[in-house]
Amino acid sequence: MLRGFYIRLLLLVNRLRRGGKTEWVWYAAYGSNLCYKLFLPYIQGGPRENSTKTYDGCKDKSPPVYDLPFTIPHRLFFAGRYGWNGQASAFVRSTRDGESYGRLFLITFPQFDQVIQQERGQPPSEQWICPSLSYITENVFCYTNPENPSRPEDGTKRLRYGRILNLGTKHGRPVLTFSAIGPDGEIGPAAPSREYVQAIARGIREAFPTVTTGQIREYLLAADGIQGNISEEQLTQWLPG
Repeated sequence: MLRGFYIRLLLLVNRLRRGGKTEWVWYAAYGSNLCYKLFLPYIQGGPRENSTKTYDGCKDKSPPVYDLPFTIPHRLFFAGRYGWNGQASAFVRSTRDGESYGRLFLITFPQFDQVIQQERGQPPSEQWICPSLSYITENVFCYTNPENPSRPEDGTKRLRYGRILNLGTKHGRPVLTFSAIGPDGEIGPAAPSREYVQAIARGIREAFPTVTTGQIREYLLAADGIQGNISEEQLTQWLPG
């Protein structure tokens, strides 16, 4: 109750500061963006920690208004070879068949759109790739294709971050995340790098301080891409403690 009131107060202060109507959403992160410091360059620009890549950031570089731990009702998996060190990136399944550790960041809807653009390797633009927020919240999922959001813009790019998942609401604001276009059955899992796994584990600890290293290892070992590719012994070496 008090947290909800505090968040509404923060949004009111931001609305007065901005001097206009703003659409706010909760972005549900589940990969390396679980780490606040690793997510912030997508908003404010600059290099990510331990990376040579520099991000432009959003046009509006205001930091997230608030953040919360969140359980995403979709299962984590790893696929592709365009992630850290040329290995797999994190995604969540399109169906509600499991749970993933997540972290909610309260940002503007334009920022959410531009975060997706940067995750796809595109420079952030004020030309929208998301459909309207009203369309997103009326559907379980849709695609980053404003002209026809019921279909992906390019269905051959199955691993592109182009499927928007509507996860409901939190404190009166939509909860959204994005994942691979899919379909899931046509995406083969692949192993992520050690550094990427360590970044995800670090973000889980930030968002869920009471979660143990053993619980994090168990969670990751169950994820497609790690399962069958990375042994429990190897993961224990990556995540000691």
